[in-house]
Amino acid sequence: MPDQRLHRNMGLDLVRSTEAAALAAARWMGLGLRQEAETSASAAMARALDTLEIDGQVVVGEEGRSGILNALPAGRRVGTGRGVAVDVLADAIDGRRLLARGRPGAIAVATVTLKGAIWSPNPAVYMEKIVVCREVAPALVPECMSAPAAWTLGLIARAKHKAVRDLVVFVLERPRHADLIAEIRAAGARVMLADDGDIAGAVLAASTPGAS
Repeated sequence: MPDQRLHRNMGLDLVRSTEAAALAAARWMGLGLRQEAETSASAAMARALDTLEIDGQVVVGEEGRSGILNALPAGRRVGTGRGVAVDVLADAIDGRRLLARGRPGAIAVATVTLKGAIWSPNPAVYMEKIVVCREVAPALVPECMSAPAAWTLGLIARAKHKAVRDLVVFVLERPRHADLIAEIRAAGARVMLADDGDIAGAVLAASTPGAS
């Protein structure tokens, strides 16, 4: 039976896959061609992932929305098939619009966990998410997803021993988020709007010291 532990160099292996995606995407930076950039970057990432000694399956990937041909859809097998069984999350370009417009902030993302550890949101196209740091997470409850923003912000502020006015909330600038943005501002918190790139925003919230 093969060793069912992820080896210590897996992080470096994943860096090589995101590097391959980034190098491929860079050729399309500023050209306004989101679909072509996604196709090129996802193919490069897939080729890199297929060299890894893992028996992987993409659980969270890009489903080719808006006609984009993506080499890493959910369900695709990756790796040589000879290593540990793993779930894979892969997004060759998080922030396609930023890349196409020549703006900073687009990133390539890949992660692996042991089989069965990643929950798949498919076939949902959009999903409401709240991302906070470890310090705050225990203070949140399922009702936060449907509660007024002011109530959730109050829980976060109390967990961080701050006032609501000290909180900054990362939100994608979309018409569907207009009411949410208004609620956050009415509660007294500040809003960091982004054109694209929700994964980068999630990492910012989860990893920055003092972030919420």
